[in-house]
Amino acid sequence: MSSSPTRAEYQEHFRQAEVAAEWLLRLETEGQGCHADFVTWLRESPLHVREFCALSTLSKHLETMDPRRTLDVEAWLADARVNVVALHEEREAHSAAPAKSDLRKPVRMWRWAGVTATIVVISFVAYWALRLFTVPAFTTSIGEQRTMKLADGSLLVLNTRSHVEVKFKEKSREVRLLEGEALFVVAHDVKRPFRVAAGGAVIQAVGTQFNVRRKLSTTEVSVIEGRVQVSPDNNARLPTGSEAPPRLLVAGEEAVVSPDGRILKQTAAAPSTALAWRQRRLVFRDNTLADVAAEFNRYNETQIRVEGDGARNRLLTGAFEADNPQGLILFLRQDESLETKDEGKTVVIRAHRPALQ
Repeated sequence: MSSSPTRAEYQEHFRQAEVAAEWLLRLETEGQGCHADFVTWLRESPLHVREFCALSTLSKHLETMDPRRTLDVEAWLADARVNVVALHEEREAHSAAPAKSDLRKPVRMWRWAGVTATIVVISFVAYWALRLFTVPAFTTSIGEQRTMKLADGSLLVLNTRSHVEVKFKEKSREVRLLEGEALFVVAHDVKRPFRVAAGGAVIQAVGTQFNVRRKLSTTEVSVIEGRVQVSPDNNARLPTGSEAPPRLLVAGEEAVVSPDGRILKQTAAAPSTALAWRQRRLVFRDNTLADVAAEFNRYNETQIRVEGDGARNRLLTGAFEADNPQGLILFLRQDESLETKDEGKTVVIRAHRPALQ
């Protein structure tokens, strides 16, 4: 599965913005003398053309912003505290060359500062354009649930405090679940497999419904309809030799998947239980109290903190309203082996300490 744009790609955009700035200065000072080399550079990559066109456009805007060259751009950049990569060789070359007139110096300094500022703007725009437009992202906050229809007609239902990135291509449909839980109702398209990457595993389907819940150390996959294939994420940083063979899950099955894509546990499960969160209900079956508290904390401003292994590893089975943490707290207060304490918006739960004899 393809990953988001890398740091190296961002650096390449920045570097070509620098080169484009150099060409802008050379064309102004040398004119036709460098035209052939300039054309050769443009033909090397579409990226060169894009960066130069964008830089030229912004440079013209800078001209209209301050036609009399009264703006102190260097001071403005210092006040803004931005990181500027200076073109040292170009600056030194211009410093060494004798000035044609005292009147040209402030003009050239202003233009140099303007080009430097333009490089910063180009880099900033390129970075966020790649992040926000190339890879659409959807998020939900605490207690929020959202339903989105994707470009291919598939439905994406996000549970509370979740984050996904979606990247559709000509031959693939790719989603990365970075946090939380989501239900996928996949539109049938045999020519474009639908893949979800979560926690080191890739869940692939053609036309089906499945639920994925990403936890801190594992990922839970529940198949509602159809079937899915679970395999390791080749782009994840996994230990050498930990790759697991693909496994098939069918409707009515759920699995706990390790960070390296191995299925740790595969059991039968009712769809109504897997999708209880859509009715804002939480169903637990022998879950640790630490996991139960973490799940409630995704839905509510009131946070539950479980202290000590004795309390954290306590197993709990039951069904609760997701928006009512007090229901869980009242249930736990009936257990004489546990004690609870309110600390503002946080409720602390720990194992009861026996009185000293």
